[in-house]
Amino acid sequence: MNAIELKVARTRKKFTQEHMASSLGISTVAYSKKERGESGFSPEQIKAVAKVLELDQDQVNTIFFDGQLPKSNFRTDELPSGNSPGVEAPCT
Repeated sequence: MNAIELKVARTRKKFTQEHMASSLGISTVAYSKKERGESGFSPEQIKAVAKVLELDQDQVNTIFFDGQLPKSNFRTDELPSGNSPGVEAPCT
């Protein structure tokens, strides 16, 4: 995960970590750990972040999958599972 790009995307929208945490239904501390890359986002949380921050496919790929997903044929509402620390997300 690219923590810097996620923070940039959030701050461009002028959203706080508190706002993002509330959008995901988690604590601010939990969101902060996720944003720093200390814990992973679930596929559902990735979709929620993408929606709240209005991320396009390339941004989701860059932020959450280190650019490893194919550049075409994926949508933010159909993200693969497995984006946990130490677990590679499958490329389909």
